[in-house]
Amino acid sequence: PVARKNYAAFQRRPPVYFNTVEVQDVVLDWLNEQDMVTGDGGGDWIDITCPWGELHTTGDDTAGYKPVGRGFRNKFNRKVLVLRQKGANFKWESTTEAMYWQNSNYRIDVSEIRSECDQKKIFHDGPVACVNIFSPPKWTDGPFDMEMVEPFKKHVEFLVPELKEQAYFMQWLAAKVQNWAFRGTAIVLTTPTQGMGRNTLALMLTELVGEHNMSPDLSFHEFIHGQFNEWLDNLFVVCSEAIDTSDGNSGRFKAYESLKQRIDTTNTKILINPKGQSQYHVKAASSTLIFSNHMDAIALAAGDRRITVLQNPMKPNTPEYY
Repeated sequence: PVARKNYAAFQRRPPVYFNTVEVQDVVLDWLNEQDMVTGDGGGDWIDITCPWGELHTTGDDTAGYKPVGRGFRNKFNRKVLVLRQKGANFKWESTTEAMYWQNSNYRIDVSEIRSECDQKKIFHDGPVACVNIFSPPKWTDGPFDMEMVEPFKKHVEFLVPELKEQAYFMQWLAAKVQNWAFRGTAIVLTTPTQGMGRNTLALMLTELVGEHNMSPDLSFHEFIHGQFNEWLDNLFVVCSEAIDTSDGNSGRFKAYESLKQRIDTTNTKILINPKGQSQYHVKAASSTLIFSNHMDAIALAAGDRRITVLQNPMKPNTPEYY
């Protein structure tokens, strides 16, 4: 778009962010994440690397971006012919591609970027127009090879040997992949023995849903006490080595109180506090897997329906199996 000093003057309608005290420029955030911001002299314009730099007639790949106003200093502003109606007649007019885009009736103004697994690409949250960046796994509808499925099934059968618990876990997982908004209970896999292959299970689930929908492996302390919680904006959250001894034995009871807030089974709206970025709200859809080698890692209330504890075997499988 063409940069103008008074951005609101050529907007068909002022966007919501224009009337807020604190403004998050999501375009600038994206440019920064792509390492395309090259300098900031403190003025109206920020120096950036232009994605179309090879087309510049000046021979360089730099450009300018004006925050909040969402303006680009365009060095390759091509002309197009537009057929416009003037009374009963039609007339060809020359305009730039940027102005053609600005005046297009098909342009959609959005105020927020969200990741909502049960919403369309463009949706409204009350008066706020949002663009949905949730990306489901890229599965196909074609035939599948059951031989590729068997290793996963066998690994679940090994990790959860009790048949009822095994059936529960598979149904829990099936409910999730058929409805991404399903959260279910938090699954706790426990055994005093290390090297069982629970992290292998997490890697298999990463292949299933995509790395972008899986949280990084969190420490239990970060999961319970961490200041930043962007990992809650994922389909699956994996937490390993669940134990909190920071406050002695009382830490187990405090951990349970904090845990309840993070594993609610409902799709409540939660505040995401990402490191180095602005806070935002999402409708929670994360399902939690917690691994522990400590049988007394958390003091759970009897009958808590938010948590399901599944017992792992006591001995690892053979080296050939892994």
